[in-house]
Parts: sequence; structure tokens; C-alpha cells
Amino acid sequence: MQVSFPSSPHSYLEKLGIVFEDADAIREHLDCWLNAPYAAYVELLALFDLALYLARDRLDAAVRGDVIEFREVVRRQFQLEARIQWLEFLRSCHPNSPMVW
Repeated sequence: MQVSFPSSPHSYLEKLGIVFEDADAIREHLDCWLNAPYAAYVELLALFDLALYLARDRLDAAVRGDVIEFREVVRRQFQLEARIQWLEFLRSCHPNSPMVW
């Protein structure tokens, strides 16, 4: 990205223009930003369902004594929990986050 600096002396608005994107670029990304909480909420619900299936698979592997499958399920559970924590963090800091969460 090429950045051009206005000739001096700089006004306060010109300095802000250097730091921030222009209004059109901000508007392009605004729709994605506004819809992000809903998409994250839908993904979070799907991940909660997946967590239940993984718990069942973990119990099944433990009952069968399948150590390799048990370790694989635990690894997937760890990755899933990390993703859930990330989505919950985003939910807590996004200004358009639904209150229902």
C-alpha cells in the first residue's frame, strides 16, 4: 500500500487522514463488521453440538480401551475448546454483540 504524505504544514485533519483509512474503504468493511457477531454466534452453536459428539466419542474410546482414538479425540476437543474460547472473547468485546449470548 502506497502512503503519500501531504506537504507541510500538516493540519490536524490531514494527520488523521494519514492514520485512518478513507471513508469509502471503511464503508466497504462495515457490513462484514456488523454481521460478524451473528456469524460467530451461529458457529458457536455448531461448536457446542460438536463438543457433545466428541465427548461421546471420547467415552466410547475409553470404554473400548482404544488409547490411540482416545488421544485423537482429546486433541480435537482441545482444538475445539480453543476455538470456542476465541469466539467467546470476540463476543465479549464486539460492540454489536447480541445480548442473548
